[in-house]
Amino acid sequence: MRVSFLICSLIVATIYAGLETANAGAWCSQVNTGAGRIEENCGFASEETCRRTVLAGNRGFCIRNPAYQNPAVQNRRRPR
Repeated sequence: MRVSFLICSLIVATIYAGLETANAGAWCSQVNTGAGRIEENCGFASEETCRRTVLAGNRGFCIRNPAYQNPAVQNRRRPR
């Protein structure tokens, strides 16, 4: 029983770590791949790179990543 709990915990941790890296970019592309499926890729640093991917054959659009946190803004301290 403990072994199965440990295995499940490791699987969940691996999936969670993968989601954090997948949402690392400031821009997301949403592309309709057919049959009602929409794929989202949030790995773009700029809107221009996102647009190139969307317009390179697959049709979709680009939006700002709502989960993105700019590290430059987070680490900035106010002077005293």
